[in-house]
Amino acid sequence: MAVLAVLPDGRIPIVRQYRPALESFTWEFPAGLVDPDEDPAACCRRELLEETGYVARAVHALGTYAPDTSRLSNR
Repeated sequence: MAVLAVLPDGRIPIVRQYRPALESFTWEFPAGLVDPDEDPAACCRRELLEETGYVARAVHALGTYAPDTSRLSNR
């Protein structure tokens, strides 16, 4: 689950993550896995808060995407 958040001033928060497979840092939208029995909207709220400190006022589904089509089937 990835979160595209827009702050009141129009900024979009992104996070800097170290990715061992790349051996470097990347800039990414806040993201994480949906916990068992967790609602996807709740996951978005949790990940945004954990990774940026921002609280979501509303959550709207934008669709699905396949982030790593060459080796994973997650959406």
